[in-house]
Amino acid sequence: MPSAGGIVQASFVVPDLGSAVDEYLTLGVGPWHVWEHPPIREVLYRGAPATTDAALAVSCSGDMMIELIQPHDDSPSPFRELIESRGYGFHHYGVVADDFDETLAGLTKRGCALALETRTDETLGGGRCFYVDTTSFLPGMLEVMESTPELVALFEDVRRISREWDGTNPTRGGWDGR
Repeated sequence: MPSAGGIVQASFVVPDLGSAVDEYLTLGVGPWHVWEHPPIREVLYRGAPATTDAALAVSCSGDMMIELIQPHDDSPSPFRELIESRGYGFHHYGVVADDFDETLAGLTKRGCALALETRTDETLGGGRCFYVDTTSFLPGMLEVMESTPELVALFEDVRRISREWDGTNPTRGGWDGR
């Protein structure tokens, strides 16, 4: 189960999702759950309505979830910010918050701007998600995910499946719980 308050995910923006997954597979990280067009809605980028289209893949190495993100478009987004400022690479840490609104309020009080606000459907946790610009004191942004039963189940299942993985079926479409 993701521990509220601790880092549970490290995310990287990549130019080609398939190649990045293949590179991690050589390190024994897998299997990868891939969403070509994840179910993200209610997108606000830096406070303005926006659209974003990016493929993503998740797997675990030990207890740490690794997320790979490949933007499909040139729309303004936190992912494009990284590509334009530093190129591809580390983008954000992810945390799960039981006290989502309080966590967000504390970060904004500290002066961290909201870079992206979204809501996902149940296949990606069924809750709110914010990317907070923490680049003034961390090497990337911070993704704050609202703790929901669906998100907890997804994280637990991805960890379990990664631990039990026998090397077969290295990529899987979206989340199917297997």
